[in-house]
Amino acid sequence: MRHRNALFAAAVLSTCICLLLTIGGGGNGAKLIKGAQSSTHMNPAGNPSRRDASGTKNASLKAQARASNIIKILHQSWKTRQLPARAVRWSASWKSCFPDWEWRLWTDQDNLALVRDHYAWFLPVYNGQRYNIERADLARYFYLYHFGGIYTDLDTVCMKNFEHLLHLETLVFGAMDTHPGDSVLPGQLVQNSFMASLRPGHPFWMRLLRRIERNFNAGKRGRPEDNTGPTVLMEELRLYVRSNASDVKVYPGKYFNPFSWTLRNSKICKDFGQMSDSVEKICINSFPKAFVVQLHTQSWGRGRMR
Repeated sequence: MRHRNALFAAAVLSTCICLLLTIGGGGNGAKLIKGAQSSTHMNPAGNPSRRDASGTKNASLKAQARASNIIKILHQSWKTRQLPARAVRWSASWKSCFPDWEWRLWTDQDNLALVRDHYAWFLPVYNGQRYNIERADLARYFYLYHFGGIYTDLDTVCMKNFEHLLHLETLVFGAMDTHPGDSVLPGQLVQNSFMASLRPGHPFWMRLLRRIERNFNAGKRGRPEDNTGPTVLMEELRLYVRSNASDVKVYPGKYFNPFSWTLRNSKICKDFGQMSDSVEKICINSFPKAFVVQLHTQSWGRGRMR
């Protein structure tokens, strides 16, 4: 739901390049998935890689053990409990993909209660945001810190289950294709529209929230993406990776965000909620390798969700 202004790409150029160099370095750096080949022993399709044929059985058993211990909560949010018709359909795709997961719909009132009841020290920052989208950004970071699980925007469609990609004590992000140079992977940006944290209390989220708090208290105010959204997320992610964190996975755009609103890489797909139901179906099905397709309605801005 975060069709962020394409101008923010230039603002995060240096951040993205540093993150590319750090993540791509191997060793103690974060594990980065490149193409269809995982840096672990499983590729996105769930098949064992050739590099560990002798240990396939053990690796598979370990992966199953990890998957059985992950926090199985799907978080989504809307202003109220009355979802637009299309959002009902889109959210149903997640329930179909993950039938044994708990689905939680958070409202604006729920978000405020979560911060007020458990993180009262953050209330001045939360209530001090100018736009509701900024409070929605903050709330999703608290979901993942407090509960763990997956957060995904409402205008995302789950195409198929990807539980085999989720590992205990890891952070999982999906990048989006963009112009060369503005990259985490070559030509890709990390967004906050799809994020997973497979255990509660992961320190990255509190680091991010504290960073946002410091910026707010220092009077550093910019656009929503700078204040609470993808820009500040990538800034903190860069620092977290540089601290030798080894529990971050970033997947290429074709898996979790294949329709790029910066590249306009589809002749079929349209953003801002402009597609009819029939065109939307064609758009979604045009990405057969994707686990998730985001439709970029930008309902928080000048787009619409019907």
